[in-house]
Amino acid sequence: EREFLRHCLNYIDQNCDWTEKDYEIRFSQTPGQLRIAANNIELFCPARGNWIGEVSISAKELFRNLTKRFLGPAVILQIEADKLRIDNRMLRKRPAVTVFS
Repeated sequence: EREFLRHCLNYIDQNCDWTEKDYEIRFSQTPGQLRIAANNIELFCPARGNWIGEVSISAKELFRNLTKRFLGPAVILQIEADKLRIDNRMLRKRPAVTVFS
């Protein structure tokens, strides 16, 4: 749902100051929903399709490069090599961090 996805991203942008200090925005999927997490915020947006795992991108990268309006009735999120495609924009994803204990 493009309107709700835009609402979620705007909510994060308004409540977390990426200009002061950059932070990660993490995208993952739960059944029927896209999970978006940033700092202490966790939002769920209705979604269709399959996504395995989690992808992280810089908030600065996202908010500086994301279009103000999504083009079509649905927004495509797709991982391509080291980039995350959101609608018609390609954003560099952050490498996965493996924690060993």
